[in-house]
Amino acid sequence: MIATVLAVVGTLLGSVVTGTFQHLAAGRAERAAAAEQLRRDRLDAVTGLASAGSDHRRALWMRGEARAAKRGRR
Repeated sequence: MIATVLAVVGTLLGSVVTGTFQHLAAGRAERAAAAEQLRRDRLDAVTGLASAGSDHRRALWMRGEARAAKRGRR
């Protein structure tokens, strides 16, 4: 009888420990996914900023070229 009770208690404790480990692993996976998404969002933001800066420099260069060409025609 004692052996049966110990077996049942051991099984229940094993289930609790396994459930706890699975819960912790799921939490780690969620945090890793969130960190990866944040990294991608930051990379997209930096890429967009660099592109906007490049477009701005190009527009200023073209404006300067247009002004220089206009002055040359006079």
